Amino acid sequence: MIPLQPFLDKARRWCSLQERSALQVLTRLQKEGCPLPQATEILDILQQEGFQDDARLAQVYARSKAVHSAWGLAKIRQALQLMGVQDGPIAEALAQIDADAALARLDKTLLQKWDRLQGETDPRQRKAKLVRFLQQKGYSLSQIFAAIARLKLDT
Repeated sequence: MIPLQPFLDKARRWCSLQERSALQVLTRLQKEGCPLPQATEILDILQQEGFQDDARLAQVYARSKAVHSAWGLAKIRQALQLMGVQDGPIAEALAQIDADAALARLDKTLLQKWDRLQGETDPRQRKAKLVRFLQQKGYSLSQIFAAIARLKLDT
């Protein structure tokens, strides 16, 4: 049987650097050579000691990406799902995002991209590029078109 302590110490250090999902921890431990049953045991210990918490990760990640990267809810949700976070903590984290501030970030991002697209001569192409860009940022079509109308960029 492989001793747990070296893997546990590594996992504690790794989790203390930044928030990690349970899936990320399990994957990393297995990559380091820890068998799955022991990796699961280590994950349980990390969760009991407060080193790993998917709900906390979802809160921090959602707030960070919404504020600093101007991501929309769809992109944040997808990123957290890819990390293996369950739907409950994701929904709670997304509910904590200030809707008014998110709209302000959408408007700011939209105007910045609109200005960068000044060289586009065809207005339909310019608008299409703007919409695609904002969809990649995780905003819904209804949010995008409402922002375009609100900022009077329909020309």
